[in-house]
Amino acid sequence: MKFQSSQEKLEKTKLRRKPTHRNLKRPSTQHSNDEESEPRIVYQVTIVGAGPTGLCLAANLIRCGINVLVIDNRSTRTQTGRADSLLPKTIETLRQMRLSDRLLLKGVKVHETRFWSSSPEEPLHRTMKDVLFPCDQVDTTDPYLLNVHQGFVEEVFLKDMLERGYDVTRNLTFIDYQTAPGNWPIDVICETSNNERIAFQTQYLIGCDGAHSQVAQAMGVRQVGENSGEVWGVIDGILDSTFDFPDLYSKTNVHAQDIGTAILLPRERNMTRMYVELRSDSSEETSSEVLTSAYAVQRAAEIFEPHIPSWRTIDWFGRYQVSRRIASKFSDSPAYPKILLCGDAAHTHSPQTHGLNTGIADAWNLAWKLNLVLRRLAHPTLLATYELERRPIIDNLIDFDHELGDALSAGDPARFLETSLRNARFASGFGADYAPNVLNVPQRGSLLGALRVGSIPPPARASRLVDGCPIDLALDVPVLGQFRIMVFTKALSSASEWLEGVSAHVLSDNSRIGRAARRTNVEYSTQPPFAAVSDDYVRPERYTTVSGLFTAALVLGEGGVEVEELPKLWRESKWAVYVDDVPHLDTKGMTAGEKWLGGMSRSEVAVVVMRPDGVVGTMMRGRGTREFAGKACTLLDEYFEGFMDVDAI
Repeated sequence: MKFQSSQEKLEKTKLRRKPTHRNLKRPSTQHSNDEESEPRIVYQVTIVGAGPTGLCLAANLIRCGINVLVIDNRSTRTQTGRADSLLPKTIETLRQMRLSDRLLLKGVKVHETRFWSSSPEEPLHRTMKDVLFPCDQVDTTDPYLLNVHQGFVEEVFLKDMLERGYDVTRNLTFIDYQTAPGNWPIDVICETSNNERIAFQTQYLIGCDGAHSQVAQAMGVRQVGENSGEVWGVIDGILDSTFDFPDLYSKTNVHAQDIGTAILLPRERNMTRMYVELRSDSSEETSSEVLTSAYAVQRAAEIFEPHIPSWRTIDWFGRYQVSRRIASKFSDSPAYPKILLCGDAAHTHSPQTHGLNTGIADAWNLAWKLNLVLRRLAHPTLLATYELERRPIIDNLIDFDHELGDALSAGDPARFLETSLRNARFASGFGADYAPNVLNVPQRGSLLGALRVGSIPPPARASRLVDGCPIDLALDVPVLGQFRIMVFTKALSSASEWLEGVSAHVLSDNSRIGRAARRTNVEYSTQPPFAAVSDDYVRPERYTTVSGLFTAALVLGEGGVEVEELPKLWRESKWAVYVDDVPHLDTKGMTAGEKWLGGMSRSEVAVVVMRPDGVVGTMMRGRGTREFAGKACTLLDEYFEGFMDVDAI
């Protein structure tokens, strides 16, 4: 797959970098069919909201070469406050995007949770502690919360966009949209900070504009659920050294009977975030005007007695009422969505369940699907799988949030810890398992190992054949919106017939997958991905030498093999050929074949299709014979035919 050179990119994107309001047109009251009227700018995707969700979606689409406009009613990125904790799966997502390093340097890693309580009979004391993500339940290379300011998260996405020639159009407020039957472009109406109404057209409109989403309101979406009576205050600042509470460097829950609950989290630059329960239910008569930062500081002093928090500085104070709601629909159409909601625009919950991370997961699920549909490589109905997959996860998340909230309000650390540990995999972000659908085709054969269709695989280590470099199989291939077809074989010699048969089929112009690969290459040659300066070091083009549709990877159980000995498919994909020989580097001390597949005999071969978002799409294992090669080829044809646009191939 060809990438645009730096000069090509600059020439083609210099007008897209920061669209000015003058480029956009005044809105009309009705759709015009006057072909002589001045055409409006038409974007492929318009994203409303430049928080982490919107920026993650934009960054991924831009990497795929999609023409994106991001608008936001703020003048700059988030400077203080808001969300602050990244879950293990979110860290992995940022690693896959090669964006994690800056955040890992700035953030604070929190491995443990601790509990304190007091009552009229007992002074404040620690009741228990435990790790947040036990290794027997969550297999990850990052078993911690990374506490880092939301503005830093936005910044890494913004810098990635800027490297590829894009920026956010700020001080622009979304007002409404207009559509007409048979008129595919959507008319988007916005307002500048000078109260001037302007309009432009877009093929898809994505609302990432938060809990009070204007896009959701324009869609007529209802928020289904509850606003509880709980009101919490949030303080970000630096505590004075006179505060002698010992557990400042873990996630610490403090409950004072008959008073309330507080939560402590360490932050970057020696800061602390403190959540303080200001009102436990709506029966309390304390008005919102009284629930100020001074009130929060006073309530915290009562909860932490005899350890009185004293603040050297307070950078930010926020107040929120716990809301657990989900949008009545995530899109304008169940079959052919053109307008979709992500993040808090689609669902809200308490900070205990980390809305920032859920929003990034929404964007991660949606971006690659939009890329395939916009390129006419996939059926438009593929976008229906976004809500089909994400809604059940949000439903489960809200149920989990209820359980945690009840235990926290009751001051029951044992119950809170039991709920947390029982749901540790889900809470880490790795437990977002998707049900069978056109993208998740159940595996054929017995269940062995950790791989499950519809799930995210655990980390697995191998060494790259071409240079001997140890890598993580889930992280090594750069994210370019492509699938990964991963083949595992214990011994090259015993699987030669199988490998040759699959190689010939995938590269053939007569096979379904071969035609899909060729069609994808033609499309990417017309509209290439946008390269960044950092890509000169990553060299992402190494991984799409056969097709922009997939990376062909091969994992060999034994070394001593030369690239020239491999069938053509993997000779042309040499940077994705690995040797399964570094179990000592694995989190469990296992080979990749043992962990993912439960081990393999010398005569066995397995093929695993991984979606662009890293979820296992389908898999099959069997003997390395020509007959089984035919079955594997049929599996690949049928899988991609299930959602690719057959008429365009």
